[in-house]
Amino acid sequence: MIEKSDFSPAKGVTTIGVDDWAYKKRKSYGSILVNLHTGKVIDLLPDREQETLRKWLQERPEIEVMSRDRYSNYQKAILWVLLNLSRSPIVGTC
Repeated sequence: MIEKSDFSPAKGVTTIGVDDWAYKKRKSYGSILVNLHTGKVIDLLPDREQETLRKWLQERPEIEVMSRDRYSNYQKAILWVLLNLSRSPIVGTC
């Protein structure tokens, strides 16, 4: 159901949250990205891999603030963007 929903556009969003969600509990997971100002979903990623989130973030230099859960792949992706693209968002852990 969520895959067929219209998402808010990610363009211009500066504050996001990222967390995982289950396609099928205990079997397959994706990542959900939410605009923290509006609470609306802006994108779903097909997995929870570091590379997938890193590529998504690289394409959106306007993002300044990111909140994440403690999943290490999210941390690694965000740190890579910070260290390699000279960006300085605030990173929080939920």
